[in-house]
Amino acid sequence: VAISDYESAISLKQDFIEAYSNLAQLQLKKGKKKEAFIIFYKILEIDSRHVHTYFNMAHLFKEVGQIDSAVKAMMSIKNIDPSYEQIDGWIIHYELFASKWDNYHTNLQDLKDKLAKFKFVSNPFIALTSIDDPLLQYNAARQYVRNKGLESSLKNKKLKYNNSKIRIGYYSSDFFKHATAYLMAELFELHDKDKFEIYGFSFGADIEDEMTTRIKNSCSHFHQVDNLNGEEIAHLSRQCNIDIAIDLKGYTRNARPSIFSHRAAPIQVNYLGYPGTMGNPNIDFIIADETIIPKINQKFFSEKIAYMPNCYQVNDRHRKMSTDTPKRKDYGLPANGFVFCCFNYNYKITPEVFDSWARILKNVDGSVLWLLHDNFHSSSNLIQ
Repeated sequence: VAISDYESAISLKQDFIEAYSNLAQLQLKKGKKKEAFIIFYKILEIDSRHVHTYFNMAHLFKEVGQIDSAVKAMMSIKNIDPSYEQIDGWIIHYELFASKWDNYHTNLQDLKDKLAKFKFVSNPFIALTSIDDPLLQYNAARQYVRNKGLESSLKNKKLKYNNSKIRIGYYSSDFFKHATAYLMAELFELHDKDKFEIYGFSFGADIEDEMTTRIKNSCSHFHQVDNLNGEEIAHLSRQCNIDIAIDLKGYTRNARPSIFSHRAAPIQVNYLGYPGTMGNPNIDFIIADETIIPKINQKFFSEKIAYMPNCYQVNDRHRKMSTDTPKRKDYGLPANGFVFCCFNYNYKITPEVFDSWARILKNVDGSVLWLLHDNFHSSSNLIQ
């Protein structure tokens, strides 16, 4: 119905950019990327300087593997509006995805200088993955919170329930075959059900696979809330009398930090998915260890730190090892020689890291480096 309404609006006003933009987003929700691209190009025919359309196109280009086009779209934004929010961080992030390092050090230093002056130039995730200075990471998080209005709702801070069992809510979009679920599956099962009630709040796609089933079976209650906004999910949480709300997403993809700005529970915790500070006074604790957060860095976290004695990261002991032993020749690897490998996304590979790997390869005769082929542009640039 919404699609036909937007199409009707466009037929009445051919240059109705907002209708085009909303129509494109609806097409993306339906998985129709080609149709979304057509709409985006139509918007640029109407207004060639519409920066938000370039921003949406950049993300879509990356999603379909056209990283070079994604970088160009981000650069178009920078050329049209150098003050566009977070654009400096996005350019670095996307150029790292393409392993395009021509301007890397200059751009990174510029980003650091701006973050030191407390400017809103990068989202927290990009700062966390690009910069190793905890003060600048904290500045990025605080600016994000302020600019997105995430600290504005401190009502319900004094919530207190008299539940017979402590109710713990876990919030994520990744309750399916995803790294978070693979790590956490057994944790849900190990809660003492005589003392705790476990609630799952899933705001990801309504996927049903064996991981989803396993997590649902280990929860006392499971809510699929992808159709609700952050405030509505927080309201539902209060209706459920959740004592402790645990955010498993932080500022990673598909995160919903607004849930916790509206106080889903008296105690709110950042755990696992984002081992950096949220910079948000609504998040009371972060669960960590002394490797993730050395005690000297506590001052750069807005949360109180709950240290685990050994390692903060849980892992499922029941995961089965594959019975399929891959053969070197199946992957184009040499029959002999040591194989170094890294299957992280390419945005984590910086010039300094790659130089270190190259020095190691030169010192180990016959060795090779096996990397994830994330996109053509990155692979080509790394080989060069």
